[in-house]
Amino acid sequence: MTAIDPAAVYGDLLGAPFRMGGRDPRTGLDCWGLRREIARRLGVASPEFAYPADDLALSALHALVCGGKPSFIVLDAPEPWCIVTFEIRPGYETHIGTVLPGLRRFVHCSRVLGRVVVSDLADARWRRKTRRYYRER
Repeated sequence: MTAIDPAAVYGDLLGAPFRMGGRDPRTGLDCWGLRREIARRLGVASPEFAYPADDLALSALHALVCGGKPSFIVLDAPEPWCIVTFEIRPGYETHIGTVLPGLRRFVHCSRVLGRVVVSDLADARWRRKTRRYYRER
């Protein structure tokens, strides 16, 4: 992949509001909506899935990314623009972010903060919850 200006890919998405099931940066995004938007900007297709109306959404995301789908390749180490998954709910990879060039930070939509933010992968909160890295085929 040629050099890409990270700010051009996600800079205008920082601060976009969190909204469960959100797919529009103006009205709100969730972690998968943010990933799909970043992937689209990078020219990569990410599959869509419909969130169930209840807490099963967490296991739905886990099944989409971790369920052996042919759309994703498990990576041994992070690479720029790949998906990073986090185990927020025990037993499930229920939150995702996109690893930024430099491999130290990731962009994600934080439900707790209510917006799109950049966080440090080495931060203890995220380091202990990081599970895997994936790339779309």
